[in-house]
Amino acid sequence: METDEWAVYCENTILENLSFPVPALITVNGSIIEDIQVLSQPLSFANIKLLYPSLTIFYYEDSYLLPGLIDSNVKLNGDWEGCENGTKNAISGGVTFTCIEKNFFGLIEDYNGNLFCDLGFLARIQDFSDLNSVDKKNGQFLAVKTYLNPQSKDVDKVKDVKRLFREIELLGMPVIVDCALTNDRMLHVASPFRTEPIEKRSDFRNRLKSIDHFLVAVDMDINVCDSNSSGDEIIEEIKSCRKESTNSECYEELTRAELDSYSYESTDFSDENSVTKCKSLELDKHSTRRNSKLDLFRPPSLQMLESPKYDEQNYQIYYLNVPTNCEIAGIDKILEVYNGNHPLHFSNLSCADSFQRLINVKEILSNVTIETCPHYLYFSSENIPDKDTRFKTFPPIRNQNNQKFLVKYLKQDKIDIISSNHNPIHPNYKMMELGQFRRALPGVNCLGFSLQAVWSVLMKKKSQNEGKWAVKIAKWMSWNQAKLLGIEKYKGSIAVGKHADFVLWKPREIKEFRENYSKYPENCIYSGKKLAGEVEAVYLRGKLAFYKGEFYAHGIKIEPSMK
Repeated sequence: METDEWAVYCENTILENLSFPVPALITVNGSIIEDIQVLSQPLSFANIKLLYPSLTIFYYEDSYLLPGLIDSNVKLNGDWEGCENGTKNAISGGVTFTCIEKNFFGLIEDYNGNLFCDLGFLARIQDFSDLNSVDKKNGQFLAVKTYLNPQSKDVDKVKDVKRLFREIELLGMPVIVDCALTNDRMLHVASPFRTEPIEKRSDFRNRLKSIDHFLVAVDMDINVCDSNSSGDEIIEEIKSCRKESTNSECYEELTRAELDSYSYESTDFSDENSVTKCKSLELDKHSTRRNSKLDLFRPPSLQMLESPKYDEQNYQIYYLNVPTNCEIAGIDKILEVYNGNHPLHFSNLSCADSFQRLINVKEILSNVTIETCPHYLYFSSENIPDKDTRFKTFPPIRNQNNQKFLVKYLKQDKIDIISSNHNPIHPNYKMMELGQFRRALPGVNCLGFSLQAVWSVLMKKKSQNEGKWAVKIAKWMSWNQAKLLGIEKYKGSIAVGKHADFVLWKPREIKEFRENYSKYPENCIYSGKKLAGEVEAVYLRGKLAFYKGEFYAHGIKIEPSMK
């Protein structure tokens, strides 16, 4: 820009507190929105120039002018992605502010290179020692985040939720919880055959043989994913992650009981033909004791015909091994200790039952907000190919019925926030060549595609009201995100005094996405998908940051002291 003052006109501008787009002229001075003129009707460029002859005006007729999007659920994972590549992806999808957290794997993060969008930071707190790194007054963090499920060997699950929440409340910061919860029972007794009718289970020649083969597809440790690891090594690795369990003996007995039940699955004890009959009560020549009457009704032992096989390339097995109650149990655990005095946000929810539970809670607790991710809305388990480990995430992408209810809740405005949950994983740890879901690390590469993916879901019926959903998009991806992070005074909406963060959005374009600015673009789950809408241009604090594939690095780090 040659001058600090300029203006943008758009026929469909999304403004805070208006439920429909309006023609408006936005005047920008430096990095701040200085004035907003809402017009009674659309005007041509010539008429606009007659009214404001001294202004440099950028005129957009058929696009929507949205506030810059905010993504509060992002990990950049050091040299697996990096700030430069990550923020490039973000700005190309209209995201002008990302709030990131430290990665799970001890990878070195570098925030000193080119930034293409603004960055904020979350403090991850899993233990009381983590509280020491959070300055209550002048720290760099906008919110705190915690996980109920261990994310890696270095990120354990919270052990004393009640006490930790009491300490976090003293910080006076919003709390973001990833509540997906597993336990030892889920980790090793989720049978891949659970969806098969009983009469069919006995036909499987690849029958589960031992307790170890009941392992669920949730690996706890990056070391598990060594491509040279054997199945037994993987089993031992996951077992070591459960070694602190106080109920391990109990779970072991439950496991044996479930495994034993497979021995009887084809036996009907009311059928005389299935009863092992003894011709006499004579002493058995191999035994010194007389057979008891109970032996008459003992079924024959199960004969294993060959060693069991676990289909690691089948997405359905992974998905079915993470039941929906893993989220609901975590939600209930958090609600037991939450007193309602500080903002509490449930992130990364995949299950329709979880939303129904929390929708009811929100009627009582106004400080509670809930979030889902675009991939839970756009994809379903039925259309994920076997071997395509790009789609392994935790919690998993669920079935079409679940997807349908998520979209329903979204359209009913029951969901507060949509965030990407971008967590890029190196291809070697995604087991992409082998296509092994059980051994692949969970995490999806998706930053910069949230707007297009959600718009595609909303626009499946062409008769849908574009303006209505454009306003909702701004609410889910900008306004509510800014409120959650406490940055609503300068980001999150188009309003006088706020940062001039704008997205020029062309809603009717259909584009097949082949380009991705990640370090490993082949990991992107939207690669090759035809998505609705296109980001034409993005302005960041009054400066052009993206225009038709061209990038300009204007990002900075945003801290609470800047509020």
